[in-house]
Amino acid sequence: MAEKIYDINGVRGRHLDVYEDKVVISTKAGLGSFLTGNASDGEKTIYYRDCIGIQFKKAGLKIGYLQLETASSQMNNRNNNFFNENSFTFDTTKVSNEKMIEVSNYVKQRVDDVKNNVGAPTAAISPAEELKKFKELLDMGVISQEEFDAKKKQILGF
Repeated sequence: MAEKIYDINGVRGRHLDVYEDKVVISTKAGLGSFLTGNASDGEKTIYYRDCIGIQFKKAGLKIGYLQLETASSQMNNRNNNFFNENSFTFDTTKVSNEKMIEVSNYVKQRVDDVKNNVGAPTAAISPAEELKKFKELLDMGVISQEEFDAKKKQILGF
């Protein structure tokens, strides 16, 4: 199982677990969740690859939130970011704004990485394809015969 990066308790029955590839928002029914119409226990997993946007609001006189927007959340939006099922709500009695800014920045970076394929596995190149690439460089005069021969030995394992 993937290692948790962040494990944070929020308000109104919300809990946030942040992983390298996803965020899990859990809700426990309580008075706060009942008053806001979210009176059910549940868990929502949001993979970064499914995010189309992120909103963050620091807590002040009111609670703050971190919301991950997905195509499906557009249909579930209750016209209030605080009560959206993709929102984690918090106040400074539970977690500092500084910590939530750190979490928000981490999530934004992971979403950007996924969208830009950072860390995505690259397709393996066969030895023949790699040799062909270096032969073309040799023919163009970019590398010398000695450099080509050395690379050929390396690729073929001699």
